[in-house]
Amino acid sequence: MFRKSLFPLLATALSTLLSLPVQAQLYGTSPFQNGGGDMGALYRFDVDTGAYTMGSGIQVTLAGFTITGINSVTVDPTDGLVYAVLKVAAVSGRVLATIDVNTGVATQIGNLGDNFSSISFREDGQLFGVTGDGATVPETLFLINKATAATVVARTLGNGADGEVIAYNPVDDLFYHWSGNGTVVFESIQSVPPYTITSIPIIGTTNGETFGAVWDGCRDIFIGSNISSSFNLWNPNGTVSPAFGANPDDIRGMALVGGFACDVDLVISISAMPAVPTVGNPVTLTVSVLNNGPARALTPSVAVSLAPNITGAVTSGCAADPAGVPTCALPKLYQGDTASFTITGTFGPGAGTTTVTATTSSDETAAANNTASLVLGGSIDVMPTSGLVTTEAGGTAVFTVVLSSQPTSDVNVPVASSDTTEGTVAVTSLVFTSANWNVPQTVTVTGADDSVIDGNVAYSVVLGVATSADLSYNGLDPTDVGVSNSDNDVAGVTVTPPAVPTTTEAGGTAAFTVVLTAQPTGDVSFPVASSDVTEGTPGVATVTFTTLNWNVPQTITVTGVDDFVVDGDVGYSITLGATTSADPDFNGLDPADVALTNLDNDGAGVTVTPTSGLATDESGTTDSFTVVLTAQPASDVSIAISSSDTTEASAAPASLTFTSLNWNVPQTVTVTGVDDLVIDGPQPFTMVTGPTTSADAGFNGLDVSDVSGINGDNDVVSVPVPGPGGLALLALVLMVLTTVAFKLRHRTTMASDPRRRN
Repeated sequence: MFRKSLFPLLATALSTLLSLPVQAQLYGTSPFQNGGGDMGALYRFDVDTGAYTMGSGIQVTLAGFTITGINSVTVDPTDGLVYAVLKVAAVSGRVLATIDVNTGVATQIGNLGDNFSSISFREDGQLFGVTGDGATVPETLFLINKATAATVVARTLGNGADGEVIAYNPVDDLFYHWSGNGTVVFESIQSVPPYTITSIPIIGTTNGETFGAVWDGCRDIFIGSNISSSFNLWNPNGTVSPAFGANPDDIRGMALVGGFACDVDLVISISAMPAVPTVGNPVTLTVSVLNNGPARALTPSVAVSLAPNITGAVTSGCAADPAGVPTCALPKLYQGDTASFTITGTFGPGAGTTTVTATTSSDETAAANNTASLVLGGSIDVMPTSGLVTTEAGGTAVFTVVLSSQPTSDVNVPVASSDTTEGTVAVTSLVFTSANWNVPQTVTVTGADDSVIDGNVAYSVVLGVATSADLSYNGLDPTDVGVSNSDNDVAGVTVTPPAVPTTTEAGGTAAFTVVLTAQPTGDVSFPVASSDVTEGTPGVATVTFTTLNWNVPQTITVTGVDDFVVDGDVGYSITLGATTSADPDFNGLDPADVALTNLDNDGAGVTVTPTSGLATDESGTTDSFTVVLTAQPASDVSIAISSSDTTEASAAPASLTFTSLNWNVPQTVTVTGVDDLVIDGPQPFTMVTGPTTSADAGFNGLDVSDVSGINGDNDVVSVPVPGPGGLALLALVLMVLTTVAFKLRHRTTMASDPRRRN
């Protein structure tokens, strides 16, 4: 019996726990962490099957200490906190702590001062504990202050061996106690003084020593772990279920954390006798409710919506039967149990539908098959009525419609889609006659495509109210068909790279396109940048798509950038940054970057201007030529200048040095003619250049063009001036030479003229 004084506290506890997850989670404690080492861990188990994931233990930690085991775990019903008894290295006795079951972090409360093997809360939040056989005060029930860990003896137990476990049952307000291995003791203990003990005979196989136990309010039964690494269900009357599940070794404590709701499966059915009643005769409806588990105890309540063509209804087989048959309360059902009741009345003309729905009076949930309907007097049967799937790629689904009996007149059923943007139907109506009424007519539903990321959208094929001169069918409203149209749109940015992914230092370009894969609900923008602006730059810094131009590819042109460095063909990329959009599907996308290569147009070389035609003379006149590099070097470049004939010409300076700063500034070499005293006429010479020397391998050892020139002579023969006798002799010589020249000319003329040969 519940104590009345505890109801306010229980209400507070229920209010607190209802704010937690509705489905309780079963935890068990083990001194082993994932099968190895004495560390202490929490394991999560499936509450119905005992299944767990191998290696899923959550390590429990306590700041400043090493946990070597966990003896017990329990939940405070007033606030949902999880309490545990920890075995801590180098600490005598046992430590009381709270545990965060999600992280395994424990918070110390205090030392219990003895070897406590199990703890459990009463419904008002009072903590109890029991000591084990190896304790200083063994096999004793204690009250524990949950805020300080201080203990007070409630009573001695003094029976059994090899294990002490307690667990509280809020239904009868009793603690239950397990002890022993070879001989197992099972007994109840009053939760208030004088803590009277009542022995309970055990029915079934215990599988040895019980290590931990917890009350499962959904099944009205205890879940217990045993020494055989499995679980049993313990009924308070002493009946033990066969072992189930397989758990890690030594599950010492058990707790259900996180709520009261029980996951159940009600299966309800309804039938009529006779199946085809006649007007004016009795008809009996039988309603059955099955608790299909898993293994929950529940009390169903069935609401009835009776067909108007069934009159004078009388219900039997219910625990309670209010007037008018609106509801029927059934007894508590365990897994596999069925309860039935009948409704007997007189069948009237026309068709009518009786619907029954099963619910529960507690916090259990029920699946969709907790409702059943029955049409008497004629029906329009649709198969299936749910679960159809179409696709935006044009995928289809089909269902059939047929009458349950032969009509006396044509029956017309309108057909339409509830959302033509998601799916369409091939027909607008179905007509059944007295000849084809029992031939199922197929309706094909085709998915409709859109460009919106809307997920899988549910819609229905609406079967309208039937029209017919046959009153059994006129006005019947067939069940609509539930359909889901699978979306084929995903948020993304399609990047189409250029066919030739190169730019050039001469300003050559490459172009690529970007476009969205689906229509956004807001603008979508993303930045465009070059990974190396010294090699290439994009024509835009930002691309923006709207709800109107999302499917129009935008072209991004990239232009190569020139430099003066012999760096070869350099790879770089155009980076497309993360998208920003008010549409969450398109916000934060990372479009693919585009890899490009900028082709180099620089070569290591030396330009000499001119390479010939220098003109000097022996009087010291000068000429010049210039030298300049063709590209920027990484290190200084030196070129030696020398004359091939220093007796004819000299060069200044004797060497040139180019740096990474002045490499493109022509340097002038001045060539000066050299005088000699020899009558040697114009003399050729060459200005010899190079080869280059540099730490830049590209500019080291280059063969530089030499420069040729002519140095003019300024030396002549000296002729003495003749005296008076010498002048006369000179005149005579000139006259003789003139006469000889005239005769030679005359002879040549005669020889060339044939008319004068004779």
